[in-house]
Amino acid sequence: MFLLDTNICIFIMNSRPLRVRERMEAATRAGHRLAVSSITLHELQFGVYNSAKPQENGERLRAFAAGLSVLPFEENAAKQAAIHRTALKKIGQLIGPYDLLIAGHALALEAVLVTNNVGEFGRIEELKVEDWAE
Repeated sequence: MFLLDTNICIFIMNSRPLRVRERMEAATRAGHRLAVSSITLHELQFGVYNSAKPQENGERLRAFAAGLSVLPFEENAAKQAAIHRTALKKIGQLIGPYDLLIAGHALALEAVLVTNNVGEFGRIEELKVEDWAE
């Protein structure tokens, strides 16, 4: 399963860079499951309501999300996020709070996290990460 991070979702919705949308379509054709965390959906919805064109962007988000599974953030995801937040705090390498939650969710699901933010997510060694924008 591929869990799409917020920045990848935005790239796909904007078809920029085009290679991200092409990678998504190839993954779908290959039978891979594509999903987003409910945390990612929150970030995308915030972007809609905070934008200059909430109606237009809301429609684009609804159309995009209709083709994906939106997975609820559950207990094991919370545990994974807490474990890795503690570990990163101990070494002074914390990442953003939403990124920690999304990483915990990907770990709990044993999913590959697709992100353009490899530098930050790469601090979590156990996390499988791909950058489709490369």
